[in-house]
Amino acid sequence: MRGAVLYAPGDVRVEERDDPRIIDPTDAVIRLSATCVCGSDLWPYRGIEAVEGPAPMGHEYAGVVQEVGRQVTTIRPGQFVVGSFWASDNTCALCQAGYQSSCVNRVLMGTLGAQAGFLRVPLADGTLVATPDLPPEDLVPSLLAASDVLGTGWFGAVAAQAGPAKTVAVVGDGAVGLLAVLAAAVPASARLAETAASAMWGRGRIHPPCAPRAALVRRQPRVFFVRSTALAQKAEGADCSAPSAGR
Repeated sequence: MRGAVLYAPGDVRVEERDDPRIIDPTDAVIRLSATCVCGSDLWPYRGIEAVEGPAPMGHEYAGVVQEVGRQVTTIRPGQFVVGSFWASDNTCALCQAGYQSSCVNRVLMGTLGAQAGFLRVPLADGTLVATPDLPPEDLVPSLLAASDVLGTGWFGAVAAQAGPAKTVAVVGDGAVGLLAVLAAAVPASARLAETAASAMWGRGRIHPPCAPRAALVRRQPRVFFVRSTALAQKAEGADCSAPSAGR
């Protein structure tokens, strides 16, 4: 199959890789319908994070199950599934407490490389979520968001204890931050304070959000932007903050 491989900062190649196969009885192999570049992929690409190349790329994915191991019970071939960026068994104490990314048996999916035609998913029962039916093509990109940014933004809002009558400062205005805004807005009376780098707290200037973000935040009672935890601490009136930036 063809897949993206990072060799060095700025050096990404699409080349032939071995087709994945079932290794452990809890594995599944899926044909990828959608994958994407995550912001965290850019750190090694830019040389900010060490590159131990050549390394396969990609950890956000959705697709159709092709094959499952003999111990997989909840996922079957032909289903459309969305998977997490950490593979987890969803049965250990940490998973049951809601910390699947800290699963005692976790596997970082980025090491397997989801930017390819096919992907082996360890711990398939705990990692993959199947949709009721095969989704229409135009819905697939939205389902892909559930692989990483939706869950990360939601976790940030939960960790911030966003709730009724609270003003929530969402640190970061990327995909995770925007989904944290939506997650924090689930309680109808929650007030939101999103953050962006251009906020000039020292000079009393707060820049408005760009057009796509404005469409979202206009629906919230109170929104302003900063991009760092330090700026969030200066966000007057914020009751809590939801970290939503990769670095």
